[in-house]
Amino acid sequence: MKLTTIPVELIHLVTRYLEGTLTLDEFEHAFITSTWDSDRLSHGQTKSFIYDVEHALVEHRADLLSEEELRRELTSRIEQARMSMLDGADNRERRA
Repeated sequence: MKLTTIPVELIHLVTRYLEGTLTLDEFEHAFITSTWDSDRLSHGQTKSFIYDVEHALVEHRADLLSEEELRRELTSRIEQARMSMLDGADNRERRA
């Protein structure tokens, strides 16, 4: 099966942090553990999502983003990911 969307597991992981189920440290550890070998992925959208989340985490750790700004950035990434998943589903339905 060809990967055509961002893995739902990654979206759930970010969502769990945003909902407060995970602390920032727990989220960061789980995200990095889940994506450490993402350079092997061929799906550009997934790579971009991972890069954007990692970049936001680095900016937060460097005190360039407050935790509130980090949450806004991650919320934006989740919204974009969900929209792209809906677009992908629409495209598959049209082809069927």
